[in-house]
Amino acid sequence: MLSTMTNLSDAGISTGVIAQGGKVWQDPIKLGRVMATGMDLRRRFALISALAAPLPVYLMRKHDASWLACAIVLLSLIPTFYASLSDSLLETAPKLKQKVVPLQQNLIAAVIARTLLTGAMVFTIPTAAGAVLATGISRTWANIRLRKISSEHADYKQPPDPEIRKDILKTVYRILPTSLYSCFSGQVTIWAISIFGSTTAVSQLGGLTGLSQAMTIFSVLFMTLMIPRFARLPENRSLIIRRFLIVQVGLLVTCALIILSAYVFSTPILWLLGHRFGGLGKELTLAFATAAITFLSSSTSQMLSARGIVVPPILFIPFAVAVQVGLAFVLPLQQLSGALLYGLLTVACIYLLRLGHFTFSIRGDAYLKQTLKVR
Repeated sequence: MLSTMTNLSDAGISTGVIAQGGKVWQDPIKLGRVMATGMDLRRRFALISALAAPLPVYLMRKHDASWLACAIVLLSLIPTFYASLSDSLLETAPKLKQKVVPLQQNLIAAVIARTLLTGAMVFTIPTAAGAVLATGISRTWANIRLRKISSEHADYKQPPDPEIRKDILKTVYRILPTSLYSCFSGQVTIWAISIFGSTTAVSQLGGLTGLSQAMTIFSVLFMTLMIPRFARLPENRSLIIRRFLIVQVGLLVTCALIILSAYVFSTPILWLLGHRFGGLGKELTLAFATAAITFLSSSTSQMLSARGIVVPPILFIPFAVAVQVGLAFVLPLQQLSGALLYGLLTVACIYLLRLGHFTFSIRGDAYLKQTLKVR
C-alpha cells in the first residue's frame, strides 16, 4: 500500500521532470525551475494519494491484526510516505549531470542507517511498523543530504513555471491512467496470494520477494547511469534505436544471469530464511525471475518515457487486463508457485507490448518524415 500511495503521488511527474530537465540540464536556473515545478505538482498529487491510507487497515484486519497494531503501522507510514515525495525528484539534477559517486554514497549511508534503526526497533515495536519507520527516518535524513548534493547543480529557489507545468502535465496525462492501473498490477502477486491463498503463503511470498529485492541495486544503477544519458540523446532516430537495442541486450543478459544464479544457489539462499522455507527452490527461482523481468520491463518503460514514447492507456490497460484475466483461469493462484508464475507471465507480456509499441512508434515516425520529405 505504501508503494501504491507513492505511485499515485507521482503518476508520471518524475518522468516529466527528467524529460524536461534533459532539455535544460546545463543551465542551473532553468533546471531549478523544472525541479521546483515538479515538487509543487507532487505535493498536490500527494494529498489525493493519501486518501488510500485506510486500505492498509482493512488488509491488516483481514489477516487478524489488532486495531492497535493497525494504528501503529499506519502512523509509521507517514515519514516514509513524506520522504518518498521528494527523493526521486531530488536525484534528477545529479543524474543528469552524471554525478554518480555522491548519489551512491548517500544511498549507502541511507541503507546503513536503515539497518541500524531496524535492529534497534525490532524488539520495541511491532515488526512491520519498525521496518517501515526505520525506512522513513533513514530516507528523510538521506533526503536532507540529497538536497545539498542536488543544490550544487540546480537552483531550487526558482518559482514553479506555468509553461513547464503544462509540459509536465502532458506527460502525466499520458501516464496517469497506466499509473492508476499499475497500482494494482505492480503488486499483482501479493494481491493474488492475499485473496486466494493463506497467511502462510503470504509470509512465504514476503520472505522470497524480500530476498529478490536485491534487484533494487540494479534498478538504482540503471536509473542513475542509463536513463539520464538516454534522455539527453539528440533527436537522431538511428542513434536512439542503436542505443536502445544495446541496452536491451545488456538488460536481457543481466536478467538471465540473475535467474541462473538463483536456480544454482537456491539451497544456500533458502538456508538464510530458515527451515520453514526448505524445499521452495522452484518458488525462489520464480521469485527472482519475476523480479528480473519486472526490472527489465520497468527499465524499458523508463527509457521510452524519457523520450516521450508511452504506450497509450487505451491500448495498455485492456491488454494487461485481458492477460491477467486469462491467466487467472489457467493458473492455481491459491498456490505460491501459481501466484508467482501469474506475476511473472503478466510482467513478461507487458514487456513485449512495450517493445512492440516502440517498434511501431519508431517506424511510424520514420514513415511520416519520409512522406513529408517526398512532398
